[in-house]
Amino acid sequence: MSSNFSDFFSSTYTDLTGREATKGIVKFLNELCQILVDFEANPIEPPSSCVVALATNCGASFTQSASAALNCITDKHFLFCSICEFIEENYKKRPGDVIKSHKNNGLKIPGLGHPSIKGEDDRVLKIIENAGKIKVDGDRLSFMVILGKQVDANLNIGGAAAAALLDLGFDSDSVIYFPLIARTLGWLKIHKKIKAEKDPLLPSDLFIEKHKEIFSRK
Repeated sequence: MSSNFSDFFSSTYTDLTGREATKGIVKFLNELCQILVDFEANPIEPPSSCVVALATNCGASFTQSASAALNCITDKHFLFCSICEFIEENYKKRPGDVIKSHKNNGLKIPGLGHPSIKGEDDRVLKIIENAGKIKVDGDRLSFMVILGKQVDANLNIGGAAAAALLDLGFDSDSVIYFPLIARTLGWLKIHKKIKAEKDPLLPSDLFIEKHKEIFSRK
């Protein structure tokens, strides 16, 4: 790891938590962001990445594609904020009581399960493994793991990352920083890949071709 890259995560951690970053914490943040970047660079999942792919294929610049994708950063498609709120409100409670309360009120537990990934997620297992290597208070991550086991639903990438970052001392507002910078880089990778693979075909070109007899009239 380069010293500049280490310094970036070290200063980020200190600025957002008020604590001094250890080498272990810097390494954890580095590897976590790499996991998130690889996920965000998938042009099909999540929805914002799909938007970037579609916009780029229609000839949009990166800034235009990213602006369109930002519309997906909502509570419906970007659940980090909701997951953080849930964890902070409940991690000190008994998991069984939390499950019962949510079931009785018809509420879903955020951070568990994934629509397109069945079984355990290797990325989640890696986050749990890496978190175990740095000696910090892991009450939130442990709470989410226990919840998943008790409701028979696997912890997802959002739940694992949010819990681990909260355990590291980031507050709920600061936690979202990491998936956002990862998502932005992922969008850029998608944009560059699609531009390199083929010439974009603008919707207007399709329209003109379909109605060329009209546009060819003098």
